[in-house]
Amino acid sequence: MFNFKKILIIILILSVYLSSFMVFGIVNSNFGTLEVNRVEINSFVTISAFLYKPSKASKIDPVPAIVLSHGISGSKEMMNSIALELAKNGFIAISMDLLGHGDSGGIFENQDTDPTLGMKDVVDYVSELDFVDSSKIGLIGHSLGAGAVRATSLVCGNVRACVFIAGGLGDIANDTDNYGVLNSTFPANLLIAVGSYDVLFDLDETRQELMPIFGCPLSIEENRVYGSFLDNNARSLFVSETIHLFEPVDGEIVSKIVYWMGNSLKTGTSFQEIQQSFTTGQLAVIVGLFAFVLLIFPVSVIIINYFSFPKSTDEKSEFLSNWKLFWVWGILGLALFLPLFSLGSLIPFPPLVFGGSFSWWLFGVGVVGLFVGKKWLFKNKSVEIKSIFSKSLTRINIVFGGGIFLGFYLLLFVTQTIFLTDLRVATIPVFKTLFYPMRFVALLFFVPFYLVYFFVEGIFLCKLRKKDSNKIFDFLKAVGIRVVPYLVLIFLNYLPMLILGIKVFPGFVGFIVEFILAMIPLFTLTVIYSWFFYQKTNNIGVGMVFNALIFAWVSAAIFPISF
Repeated sequence: MFNFKKILIIILILSVYLSSFMVFGIVNSNFGTLEVNRVEINSFVTISAFLYKPSKASKIDPVPAIVLSHGISGSKEMMNSIALELAKNGFIAISMDLLGHGDSGGIFENQDTDPTLGMKDVVDYVSELDFVDSSKIGLIGHSLGAGAVRATSLVCGNVRACVFIAGGLGDIANDTDNYGVLNSTFPANLLIAVGSYDVLFDLDETRQELMPIFGCPLSIEENRVYGSFLDNNARSLFVSETIHLFEPVDGEIVSKIVYWMGNSLKTGTSFQEIQQSFTTGQLAVIVGLFAFVLLIFPVSVIIINYFSFPKSTDEKSEFLSNWKLFWVWGILGLALFLPLFSLGSLIPFPPLVFGGSFSWWLFGVGVVGLFVGKKWLFKNKSVEIKSIFSKSLTRINIVFGGGIFLGFYLLLFVTQTIFLTDLRVATIPVFKTLFYPMRFVALLFFVPFYLVYFFVEGIFLCKLRKKDSNKIFDFLKAVGIRVVPYLVLIFLNYLPMLILGIKVFPGFVGFIVEFILAMIPLFTLTVIYSWFFYQKTNNIGVGMVFNALIFAWVSAAIFPISF
């Protein structure tokens, strides 16, 4: 029998979810003054993009256009905030998925074939639109995308302004054939924007590298314009208090970019930036994400009750303490992160950039955790691994966990198709629809790796963990065991930077630590779902299947394709 109270809760949460997308749609179109459409640009592969068009842009009154590109493992949604603000200020803005990223085709590792990563094709496309002033094109790129900007500006003669957000400098300077030589005139009107806490940049080294490019024999002053917009040789370094991950949504950086493009592409006019509104849209998406996450609980309860889902009656003779689990399972994932992540990079399967590293890391944590458990922790416990596995991976658990996953995937597919946004926290993608067919294949590649991991996590955090009589405390302890070690690492990375200006993990290692920061919300969610499904079924199978599919979905959506 249906529980009408829970049905009302579902209706309420679903209403919040849909309303959040509607609010985003209103903000993203600037209350109907902008046309925002998904476009596909066909060259040797298909490039996916969002095109923002102000209502005043027309064949009679064409306006400048600006192409935006994201960083590695990013997507066009990451740059929507900048695209929106540019379009509000009268520009055509087109935010693209780079080759092998998001919904675009191609293989990311073909940079030697096309160092622009598809950006040149987008510039060619937008230059042919009759409402675009093709003599005034601007380019913006974050991290990896900044390198694409540099390569594109070398081969496209109509580029009048470039913005490198934390990229486009350093090692790629050695490849002058593909990226050119930065100087006082190339590229035209160059803005360098970077976060003061960006682990990939040493600001003192950056200033040294920029001195000849800015024509400055002495130290470079931040936020000062060198050269002239009229002569297309303006230069500026802008530093904001943010980290690499959040630079594309930093309000000061967004404002500086709008100012820079306004003065570069609308030379001779009095440019006045319109007040920012992208943060409202971002907050709406976060609300939608919370509603999406919450909706799973009442829906699952109704299904469990309606179909009389069988509840396991396994007996447990002894339990493991929360502290013991923290030091074993909680610390194990952190201790094995860098070794297994590095090892996984040498194994080209699953064939996505970072995909092999991430999946082999979690798979390895599961295998080592199982070995440690059997060798030292399970000796006096009634733990029969084969029996637990056979009772977990049953047909009903697969159907239930897979069915819930499929239903919620379809819900997001519909809303993302209509409102043109995924579910993310700022620039951190959480759930994103797989529009590119090869990503469905990649999802299947990831599932076995994550089934092993969540099977072992289910044993540790659900089956053998000593429970607290207070369910709230019990829930918080389960989450803490999984997440606290990573939070400690994050604090170790950022607190010295904030207080002392010291980067504990500089360079690529620091970038990987930021990767963990992006994954913490997902780790938290999966522990919550494991705990919830075990409470309702006394079986780790549903949570194992559901979480493996969730992680496979996220992995298939965000990692660049390399096959």
